[in-house]
Amino acid sequence: MARPRTLFFLIAAAGVAAILGYRKGFAASNQSVTPQASLSAATRPIRPIRPDLVRTDEKESLPLLLKRPANSRTRGELWSIVRGYSSGEIQQALEEIAPVPESEMSQWHRAMLYQRWGQIDAFAAMESAEAIPDEVDRRMAMSSTLTAWMKQDSEAAFRWAEKLPEFQRQEPSRMMANLLSSLTPAKALEQARSYGAEVHKSTLMKLASDLSTTPEDRAAFLAELARSGGSDEEKSASLAMFAETWGSGDPLAALGAMDELALDGGKKQQVRDKITRDWADKDATAALAWLVAKENAQPLKSQVDAYTRWAAREPESALSHLDQLEQQSPPLREGVMNALVVSSIRGGWTPWSGANPPNNLEMTKLKSHYTHWSELAPERAAAWLGNQDSKLQKQITTPEENEAN
Repeated sequence: MARPRTLFFLIAAAGVAAILGYRKGFAASNQSVTPQASLSAATRPIRPIRPDLVRTDEKESLPLLLKRPANSRTRGELWSIVRGYSSGEIQQALEEIAPVPESEMSQWHRAMLYQRWGQIDAFAAMESAEAIPDEVDRRMAMSSTLTAWMKQDSEAAFRWAEKLPEFQRQEPSRMMANLLSSLTPAKALEQARSYGAEVHKSTLMKLASDLSTTPEDRAAFLAELARSGGSDEEKSASLAMFAETWGSGDPLAALGAMDELALDGGKKQQVRDKITRDWADKDATAALAWLVAKENAQPLKSQVDAYTRWAAREPESALSHLDQLEQQSPPLREGVMNALVVSSIRGGWTPWSGANPPNNLEMTKLKSHYTHWSELAPERAAAWLGNQDSKLQKQITTPEENEAN
């Protein structure tokens, strides 16, 4: 089967496994469910016992466990086994799984084995990982090892990773930033400087994301950013991350504070668009109300983008609100119509699919919007239609087959 080809999987695999294993211990996965007290012994439902949970030896259950779907429970049980392995048991397990067909669980298994080996003997684990012929497997094993090593000896792990051609510089830098972000902002950035510009940048970005929730955290981040000594590009990128993360939790507050952030006009608008786009995906009514309000004066393109994304998900709901939105922003309807024309011409084309769909739903949306507009304001609708290509005019005004019948 196809394997994930990105570095994200292996970092997530090792990190999630470690967190689940260390913090929760997965005790719940081995506990039976207590029947309701109100049921008598005779009427209590009999719960079938899953064979892979009946264990005299956890390691004996491993083959059955690896056949189960990968989820938080099975990954937790897998780590509860692997975390007790010795260095010799890890090497034996790696030899045993080498010829086994890959699955998502087997990939987690390999990542956890190197994670555990990195805890015991990081140098040996890294040497073993470097010798793996397959590039994807090699990078996965090395990153899993590095994840554990960074937690135990961040300085040695970082300096080792710096010299390895397999690692992009950003990967160990992000790992180091994750560790440093547990310190105070001032201390984190002070230590980050000693590891170079990439770690300093990654730490700023991590702090920007982490310190955007409370007023106190936001004030601390902005104050430290002003003293950070970073480049204008670095400060701009971290400010954008700060605002976008803030906006994901409290879009109104973040948007209201945008003018106070030291971002240039173009970057500031990009951040606004990102916040409002995500907001519209969650609560289109509230987001559009903000976008079209006269006091906000957002570009028509941003308004149209948010509306058309809404119309793609909930066409009837979006169309029912368009009249009210147009009262606040008169150019909106014509902007929406023009956007729908472009979509209909493309036939719903998307970058990953070169073929048009068998039924052009984009044309159906365009026709329904025109019909609604022609009933509400026939002269304006007719004037707009007259400026369109004659073929498109015919398509828009020709009833659907089910309408003609």
